Amino acid sequence: MTRCRAAFQCAMATALFVFLALTAHADSQPMVAGDLLVFFAMGGDGNRNLNVVPLVDSTNLKVTGRVAISSHNAIHAQTAFQDHIILLLWDQVEIYSLRQPSSPKRVASYQVRSQRVATSGSPRIEQTGDRKFLILSPAGAAELTADFDGNRWSFVDIDMTPDLEQKAHTLSPEQELMIRALVSDRDSLRPRVLKETARFRYERIWQLRTKPGLTIHTEYLRKVDKAHGKTAAQLLLSEEQETID
Repeated sequence: MTRCRAAFQCAMATALFVFLALTAHADSQPMVAGDLLVFFAMGGDGNRNLNVVPLVDSTNLKVTGRVAISSHNAIHAQTAFQDHIILLLWDQVEIYSLRQPSSPKRVASYQVRSQRVATSGSPRIEQTGDRKFLILSPAGAAELTADFDGNRWSFVDIDMTPDLEQKAHTLSPEQELMIRALVSDRDSLRPRVLKETARFRYERIWQLRTKPGLTIHTEYLRKVDKAHGKTAAQLLLSEEQETID
């Protein structure tokens, strides 16, 4: 019984560690915007890049466009709006256009006014209207608005009320589900379908390798031929190394 209890506690501790580790970057995960996959990675020059991959049957899986992200803060929230990506990097907001997938570019950048000193929280971007977004950072709050075609943006700081402050420090149900799904996908090595056409299925898949004292989690974008069930192409998205005591 003692051995079983110790094994159970060890398993729970490992699960909690994985959950917390993935929570730290769950909001910077790859996302689909129309026929494009957007993911983030460090470039050879030391800059963090926004990378664009077309999910189109007639092309191979490859990065066709990238742009360096201006802010050095961690990405805490992201959302797609039409052919734009909105990023919240702690207390900075950056907007990138994907209208030319081969040449994505930053089209707007804003600084959230600091209303309090905060070292932690659950920043988020919530769409509150057709073209309006609530920006919540533990340091402050703002409203972001896009014009009809997304060519121009406006940004206004708003008061960080007690309700908004509590919200900024609490995971939303959507965030919790996303984190748990990420943990489940990585641990089960089960593919997650991102897009499906008549001929191909585009999946996100994890692979696991172990070495003495080290576990390596590798994430791929996979293009599967549905008729034959075979992988037609595969693209590396990320790799994480987890030390084992």
